[in-house]
This record gives sequence, structure tokens and C-alpha cells, in this order.
Amino acid sequence: MNNSGTSPYAQGEPGRHSMPAGSSSPYGPPQQSPHDSGALPPLAEWWQRLVARIIDGVILGIVYAVLSAVLTAVLVSADGSGVFLVSLLVAVLGAAAYFGYEVFMLRNGGQTVGKKVLGLRVVPVGGHPAAAPLSSDAVVKRAGVLWGPFALSFIPVVGFVAYLAYVVNVLWQFWDKPLHQCLHDKVAGTVVIRVK
Repeated sequence: MNNSGTSPYAQGEPGRHSMPAGSSSPYGPPQQSPHDSGALPPLAEWWQRLVARIIDGVILGIVYAVLSAVLTAVLVSADGSGVFLVSLLVAVLGAAAYFGYEVFMLRNGGQTVGKKVLGLRVVPVGGHPAAAPLSSDAVVKRAGVLWGPFALSFIPVVGFVAYLAYVVNVLWQFWDKPLHQCLHDKVAGTVVIRVK
């Protein structure tokens, strides 16, 4: 933050994150476009990331609910036995589904369905929307940090810690300066930008 109390990215158009003149950019050289002459790709706002994640959550929540219902119907008997096994399978398979979705979508264009709807894209720090796709390594690291802990959510105390870790992970963007990265972004070396 500078002395005026605003981020160096908050200059220019409201809601845009552009660099002050003469400073180096984490995105590489400025790109020309008919709408934004010389501007850098703006970072996504926190609320845009939240809405995109909610959209993805609805899609994956349906898969999770169906998976849970099918496993419960098949494995839980009338006396209640099998509940732990269902909890374990739903946690592991659900985390695998979330992980697989994230990896597949980001590897094929840097956008989940929610990010497409909101006009956001995940790019490497220093990258640009027109650059090559994210590396497999970056995508796996990002998805692993984001969704990996949920595979342990069936364990009572560990499950609580996993949810707490998720909350800290996504809230990290509020105090991370200047790139507003969540922890999964930091581990993978990525940022989320606006592309429309």
C-alpha cells in the first residue's frame, strides 16, 4: 500500500488493477487491445472469484449429492451399519471429483465453468491470457492444495481442520499484496485475472 491507503493496482478505472507508470509488471510487457490501450490484465476481484466458485460448487454439489445418495442406498443397512464406510468413500471420491474437475478444466483453457461465466482465467504469475496453457505441474499443485484436504474430511477432528484450512486458503487473498493470491495460487505460482 502507498501513503494514500490505496493499492498501487487501484489506479485508473474503478475495479481495475493496473500498475503505476514506470513500475515492472508481474504479467510481462503491456498488451495492446482496442478497449484498453497498454493496460495489463486486471486481477479478478474477490467477489468475482467467490461467485465463480459458487457456480462450480453448484455443479459439483449435484455430483456429490448423487454420489452420496447412491453409496448410502447401496452400503448402509437398516441397522445403520456402513455409515462410516459411506462417509469415507464420499469424502475420498468427492475430493477426487473436485480435484479432477479443477485439473481438467484449468488444463484445458485455465477456466472452470464458473470462471468462464464470470470472465476470469487462471494464468501463471507473469503470464497473459494469450500465453500457453498452464503447466500440468501448476494445475495439479493448485487443485491439490485447494481440494486435497477434503479427502480427510470423514475423520472427525481432521475434517474440521481440513475445512478450517480451506477457509484460511481462500481468505488469504484479502491480505496478500499485490497479487491477491490464495494459498493454492501461491503454491502453484498462479493468479486469477479478468479476461472480459
